[in-house]
Amino acid sequence: MEQWRPFFDLLLSSPLPETASVRWFDSQHQPNSPPLTSSFLSLLLSPVPTTSLVFIQTLPPFLQFRILSFLSTYRLRFDSLQLHSLATRMVKFSDSNFWVKHAARNLLDEMPERSFPKDSFFDLPPWLREASSNETPLLPWLPFDKSKCHEKRTMHMNVLVEKQNFEPVSSVFPSPSPKLCPSLSDHAIERAMELKREISTVVSVPETIALAEKIQNICVETQNSMEVLRLIEPWKINDELARVFLSNISLQDGASLIFSSILLPKLLTLQKQPSSLIISATLEFCKKHPVEAVDSLLFPLIFGTQGLKLPLCDLITRVTKDCMHPLHVSFFIQRLLCAEGREIKPVCLPKHLEHLSNELVWNESLFQLFYNMINRDKDVILTPDSVEKLVSVIGETASKFAKSLKFGSFVLCFVTKCGDRLTSHKDFLERAAEKTDTFVTKAILVRLHNI
Repeated sequence: MEQWRPFFDLLLSSPLPETASVRWFDSQHQPNSPPLTSSFLSLLLSPVPTTSLVFIQTLPPFLQFRILSFLSTYRLRFDSLQLHSLATRMVKFSDSNFWVKHAARNLLDEMPERSFPKDSFFDLPPWLREASSNETPLLPWLPFDKSKCHEKRTMHMNVLVEKQNFEPVSSVFPSPSPKLCPSLSDHAIERAMELKREISTVVSVPETIALAEKIQNICVETQNSMEVLRLIEPWKINDELARVFLSNISLQDGASLIFSSILLPKLLTLQKQPSSLIISATLEFCKKHPVEAVDSLLFPLIFGTQGLKLPLCDLITRVTKDCMHPLHVSFFIQRLLCAEGREIKPVCLPKHLEHLSNELVWNESLFQLFYNMINRDKDVILTPDSVEKLVSVIGETASKFAKSLKFGSFVLCFVTKCGDRLTSHKDFLERAAEKTDTFVTKAILVRLHNI
């Protein structure tokens, strides 16, 4: 992994990532050594222990997209079978970001058909392949030209992309799309209400484990976990047993629903520092499920209607530091600042949507969070669009936070970390800094003067 860190940095921060990264590839090649292209694909396809994922699937979607775009541009340098295996996996992977799947399909479309193995993702299913092996066609009256299959699949994909591009986005946090879940029977509702009463009475670890199993069973039986959890309100379990509960419940809908039905409601309306028990439970669960934590915990907490609360700033800082790789933090910042509505899709129970805002509320706690994340270490890289957005925010909010030390500290950290990329914004930032009046104002202006 360390060998490829400069390459990933280029993909994240360079305005021309494909050109810069291929130059890096060429500069790293050593005579009489195996080609880097082979070892790079081996890294991307290397399995992650204890999961069904490969390495590329653990990277932020923004980086996955740029890697696939790079591979598509320079596909002739790489082994076609490995490329096909990688692209097919990304297309099939249900959790892949829309643009990641789009890039993976583009990569497949650029490859010659002769390089596709027999288990291609658009092959016939086994039962139909067996039937088609007979001499008599399965549907003899239909004119079917096998040579047109790939062409039609490409046309269909282009239509799908066009529809996606013009799909209206009403808000950052749209109401969850209704699923075709069966309605709860009267008996299921009665059982759920019994479990709701039981939530407030559990006092021991064995009782908590048994309760988690009962809730899990009713969710499986009804096939409507969200409605069951809405009725039971499991977030009302006491903090002392929350960690046990989280460790012993597993839902078909995954960790996202557990985040949104247990941890998120406990923290959304919190007005004071969360208990050490909740902090430890949150960190432990986030370490196991860092990807789900972003959409189902961190984004909803940051997009609160009143803005980010100071007690939660410290908790989110710990999650990003202890549970996320620096590359994931970079992409988290990029999504937070620049993503459109379709890129931020939290799993949230409908009753909690009223606590969420459609846009970031810039307050001192949010600037403190950005300071904490940017100042974490040198491997947290701000993408060009993140830099542009932060420059704009500084200009818009400098007067409002003129006396704020948290705001001033953030600006100083930002211009120090990104100084070499702020040349075109120097005058704009100097005018913004001159509106502030804290003991770091002079340091900010000196730093900008030296850019």
